[in-house]
Amino acid sequence: MNFTLLIHSAPYASQATLSAYHFASALVESGHTIQSVCFLQDGVIHALSTLETIEDETNRVQLWLDLKLPLKLCSTACARRGVNNTTIHADFHLCGLGEIMADCLSVDRVVSF
Repeated sequence: MNFTLLIHSAPYASQATLSAYHFASALVESGHTIQSVCFLQDGVIHALSTLETIEDETNRVQLWLDLKLPLKLCSTACARRGVNNTTIHADFHLCGLGEIMADCLSVDRVVSF
């Protein structure tokens, strides 16, 4: 099956990001395809290159980077939060809602966290 994942919360605001990562890992290990991981609303904070992780916490952003999946950011959510091309990690890509919707319409399942 082919999936698109939607992440709505900031990396350390709730358990949602970690749950989404574990779900994505299980999909990949089971042979499923993840077309994209789209970060919306406060989820775009994942992409900030200046985001620091406290020593005793799991670096949730690095977990996503290690999966080597297409990581997309909603450009409108980024603009509202001061996130732009100069402040994001190179593996994240800005895109519009149209591209995110196209991803959602072209897969078998969309899962939102």
